[in-house]
Parts: sequence; C-alpha cells; structure tokens
Amino acid sequence: MEDSILAQWNNALGRAIVALGTPDFGPRLTQAIRGLVAFDNIMLFVYRGEERPLAAYTDVASSDEALIIMGGYITGPYLLDPYFTEVLSGRVTGLARLSDIAPDRFFETEYFKRHYIRTGIIDEVGFFMGLPDGVTAVLSITKRGNAQRFTPEDLALLNDIAPAVSALGAHNWMP
Repeated sequence: MEDSILAQWNNALGRAIVALGTPDFGPRLTQAIRGLVAFDNIMLFVYRGEERPLAAYTDVASSDEALIIMGGYITGPYLLDPYFTEVLSGRVTGLARLSDIAPDRFFETEYFKRHYIRTGIIDEVGFFMGLPDGVTAVLSITKRGNAQRFTPEDLALLNDIAPAVSALGAHNWMP
C-alpha cells in the first residue's frame, strides 16, 4: 500500500527536523517540500533592514548558475525585489507568490530586466520567516525555463505547509 501524501510529508518533515542545526537541514527541507510540489530551485535570503542580504542557502548545483541567481541578486537587484519591499514594510510571516506582490507592469521593471531574465525564473513563491533582532528570511521556491507555473493546487499545499516551513526554517537559520 502506497503512503498518502500526508504520510510522505510527515516522514520527510521528520527527517528535516532531525537535521535541524546541521548542514543537512536545507536539503532535507527541500526534499520535503519537493515531495508535495514540483519546483526547480530553492533559495534562502536573509534580510537585516536595508543592508545587503545574505545568500544563505540554495540547491542550485552549478556554481556558475548560483553566481547568477544568488550572487547576482545580492549585488544590487535585491533593492528592486518585491520580496525585499515586503520585508522592508514589516512582513515577517506567511507565503507570497511573486506575481501577487509584484508591482503593475513587473515585466517591464528594471528588476525584471536586470535579474529575472538572467535567471530564467518564470514563477516564484516565498515563505517569510521572522528571526530575532528584526531579521527576516525568505525561502523561495522557483520554476524556471519552460516549466509550468505553480497551479492553484500547488499554492494551496504550499499555503498549508507555510507555518511549519517558516517555523522550522526560522529555528534553523537564526542569525
């Protein structure tokens, strides 16, 4: 008998919990989320006010790609990122799809031209995590290239798991 999706999630989440505080936590949390929703990459940025963010975690395997996606982001495009804007406005919890928080005409913005076109990201969903001392982290999962965008069913599942993902991530990635 095949395990239910809830059983699969609980087993994968249990492995992530066991890995809290170790280098295995990020990959295990990634695996747990990927067991529910297909995505291409995951990345974590940590924001302390208006300072340049810290690129804290990604599963991008190629160092060249990671340099474009992570390194390129923290050199300046983050200033135009709707997730960064949400953080500056005080958001510390919840889940947000980029298209829901992006300004009108997002695809004409400098941020889109300077960062998104280079990364190949076509859809993004971020989990907000309030950390101590006014620090906020955003764990983003992305679809790239010719992938399908996140479906309403994907978004419903991600919204359901957001409290657990955010709580565990905040505990693991505390500054």
